[in-house]
Amino acid sequence: VILNGLLTFAEHWNHNEFLYRFILFATPTREIAKLVCAILFLGVISVFALGDKKQTHVGLACRNLWCLTLLLALSPTIHPWYVTWLAPWVVLAPRMTPLVWMITVPLSYEILIAYKTTGIWQEKTWVVALEYIPVAGAFLFDGVRWARTRRR
Repeated sequence: VILNGLLTFAEHWNHNEFLYRFILFATPTREIAKLVCAILFLGVISVFALGDKKQTHVGLACRNLWCLTLLLALSPTIHPWYVTWLAPWVVLAPRMTPLVWMITVPLSYEILIAYKTTGIWQEKTWVVALEYIPVAGAFLFDGVRWARTRRR
């Protein structure tokens, strides 16, 4: 009884999702989408855990940053303050993707304008695109930079 609200939230609510949006679209049910997200997340953090054993402080901060970024990107609900959790890690291991996301995520507050006036909670596609297209571009930038450093 105490957890009813939390369970309802977990089962039905989504807002400002990033990668979860595409996974949900590609899978038949929410349960499968959440399972795919969990498997992806566990797979990536397993690779990170089994990676380079000569870990520097910057390398560890970078792995933590990417794990938290991925956790958020796979989440069905991303409120802007969730993305601020990336800030301490970006300071320790600067990367373009989380930095751009922290800059663009306040756009998701746009939903509150219509909600306050009409009582309807509905995302606008153009706002989501304006938030996440730069994030996807930054991810490509970080990926290219990572690939170049790996070749050296």
